[in-house]
Amino acid sequence: QYVALHNPGSHVRKGLVNVFATVPYQDPYWEGNFEEIKRILNGLGLEVNILFGQRSGGVEEWKTIPDAELNLVVNAWVGVDIAEHLKSRYCTPYLHFPYLPIGGIETTSFLKQVIEAVDFTGEQKAKALRFIETEEEIYYSFIERMACFMLEFRYGIPRRFYSLLDASYSLGFSKFLLNELGILPAHQYIIDNTPEVFQDAIREQFARISDLRSAEVSFETDAGKIQSEIAAADISGRKLILGSGWERDLAKKINADLLPVSVPISYRLLLNCGYAGYKGGLRVIEDLFDRVLDTYR
Repeated sequence: QYVALHNPGSHVRKGLVNVFATVPYQDPYWEGNFEEIKRILNGLGLEVNILFGQRSGGVEEWKTIPDAELNLVVNAWVGVDIAEHLKSRYCTPYLHFPYLPIGGIETTSFLKQVIEAVDFTGEQKAKALRFIETEEEIYYSFIERMACFMLEFRYGIPRRFYSLLDASYSLGFSKFLLNELGILPAHQYIIDNTPEVFQDAIREQFARISDLRSAEVSFETDAGKIQSEIAAADISGRKLILGSGWERDLAKKINADLLPVSVPISYRLLLNCGYAGYKGGLRVIEDLFDRVLDTYR
């Protein structure tokens, strides 16, 4: 209502995009995620309305929402209704990327889809692709740096992981951990009460999570039931749980490493930490091995 009051939407600004991603504060890492998403989209040559946080332009930025060339929904389902409304009211097309892009593979996939969705000239497209190439070189230089460590430490890495997360994080982390770190998915639990209309598409994403693997997924909001199922599962080897502070006792019970991703975050201080994008992928690796190495004291 506020936006419509101040802007009838008669002018489209080429290269301007609105981003609707994770929900501020409901996602404890939202500020860092938004910062990285804006950084990589700026790197393509786009002007970005990120709308929330320190990198946003506040109220004046919100007034320009109808001027965008494209709306980006970077979420499994939250924000799709907003994009549909803006398409109906202002005829703004939107791109739906249904999970948080984490690491090199998925971030590059996300950015290339954005390049195809906006009206770039040949020169602008070439410049954007060069940005991706540079970011990949930086990202994979760090991966190569840790290759020897990974080889020597391979028996200390978790073999399987569980997630108790919202749909966007669950998909994003599952793709990253499997396809970039080689950690296999155990059962994945989506806890954000995802509307049924989106559930089949999410199941399909898990069914083809890689060329060779699929993952079982349940939509479940009963945390006690989830924890009981995980505790009763017969899975050997080292395990990883992606969840919240409430899974701390479960992790100790089954001798698993815990990476707290969803609220409540009880055991760490967060300022602008985020897991999105190229930088976010490196942060996941740092945080994961921080927990693994802490057990070798």
